[in-house]
Amino acid sequence: MFTTLNTKISSTLASVTELAVVYDRPLAQGEVFTGYPAAVFYYTGLRNSFETNQENLKEYLYTIVLVTETQVKGMDAAHGTVMAGLLDAVMEKFDANWDQGASSEGHRIWWKADDVTMGIFEEHTGLLISATINLTIKVITND
Repeated sequence: MFTTLNTKISSTLASVTELAVVYDRPLAQGEVFTGYPAAVFYYTGLRNSFETNQENLKEYLYTIVLVTETQVKGMDAAHGTVMAGLLDAVMEKFDANWDQGASSEGHRIWWKADDVTMGIFEEHTGLLISATINLTIKVITND
């Protein structure tokens, strides 16, 4: 299931024209972004509940981090224009595609992106602005 979900998330983020690069894993120590704005996503957990004696509801938890630089654009433009537009574009893609239909195994899949937090951190190139989005993917299974 993880391969299927990673592919769905990656293709959704890749369709956001405002993004320069998408990483399907956290960056390694010392690794730098190859372009801005960037998106990084990774799996953070799993919740499993038994809904009936025949169905389980699994919730796959992901984190998406959007990052943009401030050196070229400046803090005002990077925060007020670039990040705001990027966050709107990403949220619109996930909202528009919330119903992922059925997987190849016949499981119903849908997702919800929410709980956005903003941040600023420093990299060797200067200050970066980030927006962290929690993505919950719900799958009903028959096992």
